[in-house]
Amino acid sequence: MAGLAFQALAGFWDGGYGLAYWLLRVTSSWCYVNCSLAFFNLIPLPPLDGSKLLSPFLRGEGRRIYQQVQAYSMPILLVVLYVLPGLLGFDPLSSYLRATAIRLAGHLLGA
Repeated sequence: MAGLAFQALAGFWDGGYGLAYWLLRVTSSWCYVNCSLAFFNLIPLPPLDGSKLLSPFLRGEGRRIYQQVQAYSMPILLVVLYVLPGLLGFDPLSSYLRATAIRLAGHLLGA
């Protein structure tokens, strides 16, 4: 939807900083934010929805271990978000979102 709106607005943009420019900025930001939130939510750690997508595929020992890890999912998520970038020198979450959400948003916006 945002991609279609973006393409429609791009036809009206004259290169200046008028209303069409600001509508293009808002539409593109909206698309990037929504794609990033969608892919972030697919991370397979509870309470995110990705955990509900992964658990039906696990059987036996794998499912038992996954259920045990679920108790520590919030600390794991905080470590991935805040500690790993400082320790490793790169941000795995940003790399994941660039490879998925940002690339999808770029395709939707025709970039």
